[in-house]
Amino acid sequence: MQFTANDAYMRNYQLLIPSDCVASNSTEKNERALHTMKEVLKANTSASSQIELH
Repeated sequence: MQFTANDAYMRNYQLLIPSDCVASNSTEKNERALHTMKEVLKANTSASSQIELH
Protein backbone atom coordinates (compact mmCIF):
# COMPACT_ATOMS: atom_id res chain seq x y z
CA MET A 1 0.00 0.00 0.00
CA GLN A 2 2.67 2.53 0.96
CA PHE A 3 4.89 1.90 -2.08
CA THR A 4 1.99 2.43 -4.46
CA ALA A 5 0.93 5.59 -2.63
CA ASN A 6 4.50 6.90 -2.70
CA ASP A 7 4.79 6.26 -6.45
CA ALA A 8 1.50 8.08 -7.06
CA TYR A 9 2.60 11.00 -4.88
CA MET A 10 5.88 11.34 -6.77
CA ARG A 11 3.86 11.53 -10.01
CA ASN A 12 1.65 14.30 -8.57
CA TYR A 13 -1.53 12.24 -8.30
CA GLN A 14 -4.16 13.21 -5.74
CA LEU A 15 -4.19 10.39 -3.18
CA LEU A 16 -7.52 9.08 -1.94
CA ILE A 17 -6.93 6.27 0.54
CA PRO A 18 -10.16 5.52 2.42
CA SER A 19 -9.17 4.50 5.95
CA ASP A 20 -11.96 1.92 6.12
CA CYS A 21 -10.80 0.18 2.92
CA VAL A 22 -7.25 -0.76 3.87
CA ALA A 23 -5.77 -3.43 6.11
CA SER A 24 -2.43 -4.32 7.66
CA ASN A 25 -1.08 -7.12 9.82
CA SER A 26 -2.07 -5.21 12.96
CA THR A 27 -4.17 -2.22 13.96
CA GLU A 28 -1.03 -0.38 15.04
CA LYS A 29 0.67 -0.88 11.67
CA ASN A 30 -2.50 0.15 9.85
CA GLU A 31 -2.81 3.37 11.86
CA ARG A 32 0.89 4.14 11.41
CA ALA A 33 0.69 3.64 7.64
CA LEU A 34 -2.41 5.81 7.32
CA HIS A 35 -0.82 8.52 9.45
CA THR A 36 2.32 8.51 7.28
CA MET A 37 0.34 8.67 4.05
CA LYS A 38 -1.80 11.51 5.39
CA GLU A 39 1.05 13.60 6.84
CA VAL A 40 3.90 12.89 4.42
CA LEU A 41 2.09 12.13 1.15
CA LYS A 42 -0.83 14.52 1.79
CA ALA A 43 -3.35 11.73 1.18
CA ASN A 44 -7.03 12.09 1.92
CA THR A 45 -7.60 9.24 4.39
CA SER A 46 -11.23 9.97 5.21
CA ALA A 47 -13.69 7.10 5.43
CA SER A 48 -15.05 5.96 2.07
CA SER A 49 -18.49 7.40 2.86
CA GLN A 50 -16.89 10.85 3.30
CA ILE A 51 -14.98 11.00 0.00
CA GLU A 52 -16.72 12.63 -2.95
CA LEU A 53 -15.55 11.71 -6.42
CA HIS A 54 -16.20 14.23 -9.18
